[in-house]
Amino acid sequence: MQNIFITSALQGKERLKGKDNKAIHPTQKPLAILKRLIEISSNQGDVVLDCFMGVGSTAVACKELGRNFMGCEIDKGYCLFSQNRLNKINPIIIK
Repeated sequence: MQNIFITSALQGKERLKGKDNKAIHPTQKPLAILKRLIEISSNQGDVVLDCFMGVGSTAVACKELGRNFMGCEIDKGYCLFSQNRLNKINPIIIK
């Protein structure tokens, strides 16, 4: 296991933007980093908890990697955005 992750900064097309072309969440994390952290710290079918889920990047990574997910978010707008975002993701099938 390496302790260095090389990935692009969260800019451009991965940054989620609203109708006004402004970032939806100020601290959105890069999906590549979250996926790598989830891959090395869990197995398919495990449950990952994100107590501050924001726009759901950790949830998206979990769904794409075949992990289960539980999250908490106080902002109703972020919750609704996360739910819509997750509905568009095709999960990995665990056999």
